[in-house]
Amino acid sequence: MAQQNKIVVEAAARDTRGKNEARRLRQTGKVPAVLYGGKGGALALAVNAKQVSAILRSETGHNTLFQVDFAGKHEPAIVKDWLVDPLSGRLLHVDLLRVRAGEKVKIDAGYVQKNVGDLAKNADLSRFIL
Repeated sequence: MAQQNKIVVEAAARDTRGKNEARRLRQTGKVPAVLYGGKGGALALAVNAKQVSAILRSETGHNTLFQVDFAGKHEPAIVKDWLVDPLSGRLLHVDLLRVRAGEKVKIDAGYVQKNVGDLAKNADLSRFIL
């Protein structure tokens, strides 16, 4: 098996909460985030917006396994949920899920169906029209 490059997302503890504090945080290039799951408790973090956006745009998208660098520790995680501003497209908030070896994680795995041929031609699409 080939060695994969480890993706590391920088994180810092977030003491304050609220709309105004989140706005100030976003102006510095960071995004409010919550790291939860596994055996640890939930942590309020501030993560680098560019790093998380790059993960979401990558080929594996939100199913990408990466390391959260927090207080000198690296915790493996995936993006569980995220919020994007509908007008600007900027990332507003991220939920991160801890991943542990040996634990099951439920993820969305999309697929694209190609070459459906006659099936698509003969399909009754009237039931899908609103």
